[in-house]
Amino acid sequence: MEAVMIAYASAAAAPGLLLAPFAALRRRWRERRMAAALLALDDATLKDIGLYRGEIPSIARAHSAEPGRL
Repeated sequence: MEAVMIAYASAAAAPGLLLAPFAALRRRWRERRMAAALLALDDATLKDIGLYRGEIPSIARAHSAEPGRL
């Protein structure tokens, strides 16, 4: 019983440890959503905003990896 209480107290004291494994998943999902949205645009629109289709994956990856974003 005491071990369970200690484990619970440790988990409550460090909520970031429980959420850390999911941060990479959230970044990947955000990256994929952004890439899908950009890939859905037509070539004229991409040209208007100054992007080429080949740049989309790296742009989405760089944007999702910005510090402070979860």
